[in-house]
Amino acid sequence: MVSPVVCTYENRALIQCPDLVFVLASHYSAGCLRANLMMHEKNNQGEVTMDVGLPFSAFKSRVKPEWIDYNGHMNVGFYVIAFDQATDCFLEHIGMGARYARQTGCSAFVVDMNVTYRRELHVGDPIRCATQLLETGEKKLRIFHQMFHDDEGWLAATNELLLIHVDLEARKGSPFPAAVRDQLGELALLHSSLELPEGAGRVLSL
Repeated sequence: MVSPVVCTYENRALIQCPDLVFVLASHYSAGCLRANLMMHEKNNQGEVTMDVGLPFSAFKSRVKPEWIDYNGHMNVGFYVIAFDQATDCFLEHIGMGARYARQTGCSAFVVDMNVTYRRELHVGDPIRCATQLLETGEKKLRIFHQMFHDDEGWLAATNELLLIHVDLEARKGSPFPAAVRDQLGELALLHSSLELPEGAGRVLSL
């Protein structure tokens, strides 16, 4: 079963579910609390079930002063940095984070991406990213991030990514191992219940 991850920029996991039992092992990296979090809940028959949440929404942050440019808003490059941290959270979620790279000699490389900017963000604004798995294959996956103002709920930006599973020694694409492929297949099935986000598969235009 897919195990969710909680990531927050402030290096804390905000978990307030008294009916759940949490098994949490976390480490800090790149301003993001990454956790292998298993959330179990008993149903009416006393059986343990898993709550994964849809879409995957783990990365939270706040716009830093150094992210602001001379136009007085968050610079375009820092949207990409925030989205990259959200991608890291998602990869940890599916078991393909930094530890996976060290242990297997494989990782995920971004080979194409699209970013749309919907509304301005300003210093101190709280942000969160929701991530949807759109497609998976033998050695590729396509994901779609939506960045929201975490207090007011409006959409600030989107980011669609195509990633390839890569052998770090050969520096070439390689198939996902069975365990990762099964994890991705399960997550893809869950996310198939979601509507395709607006802008997915977008061709650049004005």
